[in-house]
Amino acid sequence: LWQFWGEAVLLSLCALVGGMMLAELLLPVFGNLVGANLSFVLDGVSLGVLVGLALLVGLAAGSYPALALSRFDPVEVLKGRLRIGGTSLWGRGLVVVQFVVSIFLVISAMVMLQQLRFIQARDLGFNEEQVVVVNMRGFASIGPTAGGHVALRNSFLQHANVMDAAMVRWPLERFGKGGVRFGDGREIEGRTYYVGYNFLKTLEMNLVSGRDFLREMETDIGGSVIVNRMLASRMGEGDAVGKMLEIRGESRQVIGVVEDFAFQSLHHQIQPAALVLPPTLRDGRENGRNLLVRIKTENIPETLAYMEKKWYEIAPSGYVFRYSFFDEDIEQFYRKEHRWGTIITYASLFAIFIACLGAFGLISLAVNRRTKEIGIRKVLGASIPNITTLLSGEFFRLMVAANVLAWPLAYWSMDYWLQDFAYRIDLGVGELVLGGALTLLLVMVTVSFQAIKAALSNPVDALRYE
Repeated sequence: LWQFWGEAVLLSLCALVGGMMLAELLLPVFGNLVGANLSFVLDGVSLGVLVGLALLVGLAAGSYPALALSRFDPVEVLKGRLRIGGTSLWGRGLVVVQFVVSIFLVISAMVMLQQLRFIQARDLGFNEEQVVVVNMRGFASIGPTAGGHVALRNSFLQHANVMDAAMVRWPLERFGKGGVRFGDGREIEGRTYYVGYNFLKTLEMNLVSGRDFLREMETDIGGSVIVNRMLASRMGEGDAVGKMLEIRGESRQVIGVVEDFAFQSLHHQIQPAALVLPPTLRDGRENGRNLLVRIKTENIPETLAYMEKKWYEIAPSGYVFRYSFFDEDIEQFYRKEHRWGTIITYASLFAIFIACLGAFGLISLAVNRRTKEIGIRKVLGASIPNITTLLSGEFFRLMVAANVLAWPLAYWSMDYWLQDFAYRIDLGVGELVLGGALTLLLVMVTVSFQAIKAALSNPVDALRYE
């Protein structure tokens, strides 16, 4: 008994040391995945808990084989006639649990990555690529006579790689919220965005009908509005251009209709939205919190260096040049999903590895238990494929049982996760079948390797009695 316990405890302590070393190496990587600064602090209490846990696991792992083997006749053990009835069922149950976890994680990772690709491929109603968002916060202290905003924008436009630029009053993830009243008295909830001239051109938004805001049209300030297709459809039949609506107490005429756009996360439904010019333009102040600058793909570092140089020439002292790329800002909406997708992917790979180890151990026990049977079958003419199928068939049945358990669990979990998205993929049987088939393939390759090795063995060695 003491020999089994001693070996099990020693292995458990060695595993503890290896696990601590592995944790020290991988903790920074995991910290980057979850977006947190993690550190491995090992004090006396923590070390005592870990050592105690390792001892407990070692004693528990060594107890069953020690007690079981102590009941058998040494002669029978040496002859290879050892049989432990419950081991097979218990081992199968543990392996099925490992398979269920592996299949669940594989399906979850596939669905998460597929949903993220779906979001990234969806048309947002504008082109977010190659758009630099310059943070103008604090720049409003420059008076209209200084013309800081206009001067900065015009200086950017002088560079050959700058295609267009437009001011926005607030960052685009923020918006004015309130009622939109139509001419017939109906009122709906809508979003209002205060934008500058050339906004549509800068973001390459598709104008379905009508026109853009024009500098020479003074009535566009406070009197005109561009609506998205969803808001236009709520206004009734016919072309929305020319119709009147009331936004925040101001009566405005629709001069243009654009495709529906999503400046926010696709966790939310696209809402009726209106684009208006800010009222500060009446005083000649073309300012805003952000300046959107569309640049060419050539020589991006040189273009950014030019913009930074012009910033410090025009901006008041103390204002730092800060910018971001619009497409990266949009990706931040799904940062949590990207992290979870990566974590689940790594977890599924690790779970498959553990499941394959369990399957390998179980097939090794099965081969050892049926060594003489395999030898007799080979003597009677059984082929290598016959024996391989005999040994692998049991694991195929275990995988089928694991899929029956894992598929409903994965479907319900992923369907619940997808409910957080207003625009989502349709979760069907294909993802479940593919996840189960992938896990089945990897496990069966592991099992078949050991089964083929047993099938190729010499039957004389299996039947020899010593």
